Amino acid sequence: MRGPGARRAGEEHGLKKTLLLSRNHSGVDFSLFRPGTVQRRINRRMVLNKITELKAYADFLRGNAKELQALYSDMLISVTGFFRNPEAFETIKRKVFLKLLKQQRDHPLRCWVPGCSTGQEAYSIAMAFMECSGQAAHLRKLQVFATDLNDQLLDKARHGLYAKNLVQDVAPERLRRFFLEEEGGYRVIKSIREMCVFARQNLLSDPPFSRMDLIACRNLLIYLDPSMQKKIIPTFHYALKPEGFLFLGVAESIGSFANLFEPIDKKLKIYSKKADSRPRSICLFPAVIRRRRSRPP
Repeated sequence: MRGPGARRAGEEHGLKKTLLLSRNHSGVDFSLFRPGTVQRRINRRMVLNKITELKAYADFLRGNAKELQALYSDMLISVTGFFRNPEAFETIKRKVFLKLLKQQRDHPLRCWVPGCSTGQEAYSIAMAFMECSGQAAHLRKLQVFATDLNDQLLDKARHGLYAKNLVQDVAPERLRRFFLEEEGGYRVIKSIREMCVFARQNLLSDPPFSRMDLIACRNLLIYLDPSMQKKIIPTFHYALKPEGFLFLGVAESIGSFANLFEPIDKKLKIYSKKADSRPRSICLFPAVIRRRRSRPP
């Protein structure tokens, strides 16, 4: 019988092997995600496959493309919805969009939504902007660049078709204005879909967008290791125009980067980029993707 130390070493070895196999399959290094999040998702796959030990699960993964893809899909966070935290969207309309609409009008406003999942957040921003721009003296266009790692989720986002239960929290007026009822659910109207470009991007490794007026990254940072959060916040700063805006989830913050951002609403985690602010250092291309395939231990 193995002692506790041997079992613990075996579990650690199994975890490293599992993460390496997953990285080689997907190109994403999930060791940079919060350990608790990673462990819960691996445990779920183990339960579904009736496997009790991590080492055995790692052996099960080797050469098993179907299970590797299932693990990859489970690892990616896909919890989303339309107009999550309605108060935050009303504040964005008043304190961000109305201010941006007063600026020069010779080019569209640009918004980046990392970790967009199936698109509800990106579409919500586009809808809120349309509601706000109708109150402005001059109409401006908005371009929403919505990105994610999961191609299947991005494909769903592009189609903009959602089951009825996924739009049940959308206000009736918005449902009438921005959706068309179809067989199988509700589809976002064409004019809103055309405002949003959905593309695959790894926030932790690919070059960021630039010259953004607004970045909306809500409830993604909380799933990442703190060391990665410290790299991403300066990257957002780099991607924003001077006095651009950052929109985080209520459980997230800019951490130690108060020198880069000014709070617009501390409770709702809405910030503006400080004029003439510069990060002490910035790592735009963290080494997350390993293009060379490593050999599992």
